[in-house]
Amino acid sequence: MNQVRAAHRSQRERIEQLEALINRFRYKASKTKQVQSRTQELERMEIVDIPPEEKTIRFRLPQPVASGRGGRGSGGPLQELRKNAGL
Repeated sequence: MNQVRAAHRSQRERIEQLEALINRFRYKASKTKQVQSRTQELERMEIVDIPPEEKTIRFRLPQPVASGRGGRGSGGPLQELRKNAGL
C-alpha cells in the first residue's frame, strides 16, 4: 500500500511539473516541439489510483455474567430482572 501511495505522489508531482511547463511555454515558437512532447507524455501516462482504505469497526462485547451454579433454572440475570420487576 505504501508503494502505491509513493507512486501516486511521484506521478502527481510529475504531472504538475509537466502542466506547469506546458502552460508556461505553450505560446513560444522556440518551445513548441518540447511542449508537444510533454503533452504527448501526459496523454500516454497511466494514472495510478489509490484504492480506498478498508474501514474497520471495532467493538467489545461485555463478558457474560455467570448465572450461578450453571444448571437449568438458575435464571441468572433474567431471573433477577423478573424479581426486581415484580413478575
